[in-house]
Amino acid sequence: MTDFLQFLLAGLSLGSIYALICLGFVVVYRATGVVNFAQGGLVVLGAYFTYQLAAVWHVPFLLAMLLAAAGMAGLGLLIERLVLRRMVGQPVFASILITLGLLFVLEQVCTTLWGYDLLVLGDPWGVRTVNGGRHRQGLRPVDARRISDRVARFLRHVSVQHRRRGYARRRQRS
Repeated sequence: MTDFLQFLLAGLSLGSIYALICLGFVVVYRATGVVNFAQGGLVVLGAYFTYQLAAVWHVPFLLAMLLAAAGMAGLGLLIERLVLRRMVGQPVFASILITLGLLFVLEQVCTTLWGYDLLVLGDPWGVRTVNGGRHRQGLRPVDARRISDRVARFLRHVSVQHRRRGYARRRQRS
């Protein structure tokens, strides 16, 4: 059961990341009318910038995340003002090519500055794991159990409330 809850939480967190990515595409397209494929490059550049701040320059992780987010917001604003604003009203194909070109440039900046090697930030949240043969256990499993318990209670509460409202509506109709 513990594995199921861990997989459930991992799936929910990955799905949330995908939802945020899609939401970013929709918001940018609705606001500017331009399909921006360079968003992925900005995310990658932000991750590398976070690594540079936290692992190389020893800035605390939360501050590094905030600084990287602010830096990527500034770079995104600069790209929007200098490049994408000129694409409003142009054919969609032209804006797709421009943003793909920006994506390639951002990827090359990352590989030029940080190379192709795998860079490991480590565990920024402070959870230590213990390897015991086939099993790997975190030293703070209580947190995962607490979170999964709260998610289960919330889902149970929502389902009970939904059933009660459904029963009440059916009684009103009768």
